[in-house]
Amino acid sequence: MQQGFPMTLSLQRPAGASACAHQLLTWADLTQRAPCLVRSSCRLSTKRKSQISCRAFGPESRRGVAAAIALGLACSRQRPARGETSPSTPILRGKVAVVTGANTGIGKATAAGLARSGQYGLIFLAGHNEEKTKIAIDQLTRDLPKPANGAEPVKFEFLPLELSSLDSVRSAAKAFQAKQLPLHTLVCNAAVMALPERKTTSDGYEFQFEVNYLSHFLLTNLLLPQLTASGTSDDPARVISVSSGAHFVRSPLAFGDVSDLNLAGGEGDAHAYYPWTAYGQSKLAQVMFTYELTRRLGAQNTPVVANVLDPGFVDTELQRYLPAQAPAPAMKFIAKTAEAGASTPVLLATTDAGRTKGGFWIDGKEARSLGRGSSPFPLNPELAVPGSTSYDESAWKALWAESAKLAGLNDTI
Repeated sequence: MQQGFPMTLSLQRPAGASACAHQLLTWADLTQRAPCLVRSSCRLSTKRKSQISCRAFGPESRRGVAAAIALGLACSRQRPARGETSPSTPILRGKVAVVTGANTGIGKATAAGLARSGQYGLIFLAGHNEEKTKIAIDQLTRDLPKPANGAEPVKFEFLPLELSSLDSVRSAAKAFQAKQLPLHTLVCNAAVMALPERKTTSDGYEFQFEVNYLSHFLLTNLLLPQLTASGTSDDPARVISVSSGAHFVRSPLAFGDVSDLNLAGGEGDAHAYYPWTAYGQSKLAQVMFTYELTRRLGAQNTPVVANVLDPGFVDTELQRYLPAQAPAPAMKFIAKTAEAGASTPVLLATTDAGRTKGGFWIDGKEARSLGRGSSPFPLNPELAVPGSTSYDESAWKALWAESAKLAGLNDTI
């Protein structure tokens, strides 16, 4: 077979095996045994004869396909008796999503929106507070309408993730991968805002930079194989980052400077720590990461798209570090609800709008970020400073390289 020659292979679904089980079984095998096929955007259908349509890349591809055939035959020999379910084979309906920071605020409302869409069957709430997350899961489950016609209800599951620890990020990625599930959507939502004093993580990095951006950079790269295997050209997998209008704040990164992303300089230094400088820089990093990730995904024709958004001013726990907070009655008039803040991530995760590549979104519409967009507070001289931009491609690449170095990531897309 010539390199790059289109090839279609038919795998007979074992008698007695459900289409869903057969699809996930084959999917997991291709992900682990035939990465060359995964990178070639293999697509699976759940008809009686499941077909894998892909573009072969030499003998490695053929070995991977042979492995998938062997697994299918093994399935027919080892399938459970009628009425039983193999404990090693996940059976579910709908898509799979991971949402970080989903036990409250925008993240929780996003998880609820995905569940109500009818498109998702399993949603992982990733965070460090298991007790609080399980309470959120109970609330989400209770608030969902009962599925019609005896359909399986949407399932929510806790995924342990401490974003202030890169080791925890790696453990979370491994825990998810061990489940051998597809991953259709990753929502990078969790954040902390404007810590009054500079604080470092267990890895020694500035707290907001690691929690808001660097750990999500690492998590996305680690889960990219699952996202790639789950996406198709018609319905790509999605990486959705929740940034902020604060990315307009003056910061070294806004001028392409990645020499000290941890803001360890002293008072008056260009890299000094100020609460809003650190927060704004971490949110700008999310925007620039999305643009560079989009460039890299496009260069490899990967069936994954990335988008980033500003949810606006939302009444959530993110305000907890502010020295003064507006009274609750006032917040109802000046701030969005968590559900309103989640409307754009839900839109990007559930509609054709989410097929957009590398968009910056506000209120459900594509907009412009720092350097081309309008400042959220035009009278503030620290926002949208002349010369600052999010559209410097050399800065995207420099940020990516520095992020990979800080995260100890040798291989990226």
